[in-house]
Amino acid sequence: LDTIRQNQVSEVLRIALLWTDGTWNFDPRVRLASEVRVDVDANRLLLECARHLPSGFVRARFANVTGLFEAAESNGKGDLLPEEAFVLSRAYAPATLAELLAISGLDEEQTLRAIYGLLLAGYVSHSDRRRALATIRRQPASSTRVATAAKRLNTNAADVLNDLKAFFARLERANDYYEVLDVGRMTSAEEIRDAYHELARNYHPDRFHQNDPGVRARADAAFARIAQAYETLSDELLRASYDKRLESGQASKAETLFQKGRASRQQGRSAEALRFLSEAAMVEPRTARYRAEYGQALSEEPNNRRLAESELRAAIALEPGNPSYRVILAELYQQNGLRRRAQSELERALAVDPTNQTIGALLTKLKSERSVLK
Repeated sequence: LDTIRQNQVSEVLRIALLWTDGTWNFDPRVRLASEVRVDVDANRLLLECARHLPSGFVRARFANVTGLFEAAESNGKGDLLPEEAFVLSRAYAPATLAELLAISGLDEEQTLRAIYGLLLAGYVSHSDRRRALATIRRQPASSTRVATAAKRLNTNAADVLNDLKAFFARLERANDYYEVLDVGRMTSAEEIRDAYHELARNYHPDRFHQNDPGVRARADAAFARIAQAYETLSDELLRASYDKRLESGQASKAETLFQKGRASRQQGRSAEALRFLSEAAMVEPRTARYRAEYGQALSEEPNNRRLAESELRAAIALEPGNPSYRVILAELYQQNGLRRRAQSELERALAVDPTNQTIGALLTKLKSERSVLK
């Protein structure tokens, strides 16, 4: 029962930590029973989540970072991805963020994500813990609009054009209507309306009628896209239909990542395979085969046993009628000398598929090995 509670709480926390959009509300009616206490490996959970947070979110955490990073005096050395272990090895002496980026040997995004996870999980320390990864809170919408309006009254034409170019660049990066309006998926209808009105005040094409024809044309096209996004997301039925299409696209994205991960495994590129498979499992966490393949890939890397076990157990919970997942878990247990657990999983797999000769042979072999050891 304790294990079930621990897994359930960890899964809830995993989703919460990755939910970076929208606004959280506290419901005072919700309470855990006072006798319920669950031990969660918080450092491991934080490290796993850091691997899957949006790239823009991770990058924003380093916008104002100063000071020095250094490997912590006492920290675990297990469950790290190769790129994380590599960055950790480079932090043997105090170093600035710029120095770590220069000597990491990885691209900037990989390095920032690795540092972020290592710092959250306690593998790396920072010279000023309170200010490390601090972010500037966004102002409430009303005060933001006032500040924006006041700023625009005092800007010259060059500043306006620079702001407009940044606006165009943001729209070019936008992948869906939510990103077009710069709002989160859980944003309320009222917040969507406020976001649209703010964009209309700042970037409506009429504000640029005296500018270069090329600028006016781009403003027209950009605002047409904003208007289309608002028309869809402000209508309850249209928004629901659009969200379903987005979810379908997410499923397609997850399958593409999964296939890339499998191909990388077959070609022996383990670090690349882990990255693709972990992303597929995070995009579609309810798909058992994604979790199982990720768990099996993790089991092939040293120091990843606990994470591999967690992923395989998640796959089994999602598809309890698939005996192959239990076989993979049994192989993981056997590799780590946990023969009794391995035997238990094979027995459960055989109970699901009693005629499976392969599982029967594996179980017989394991039992004979255990008897010899005894």
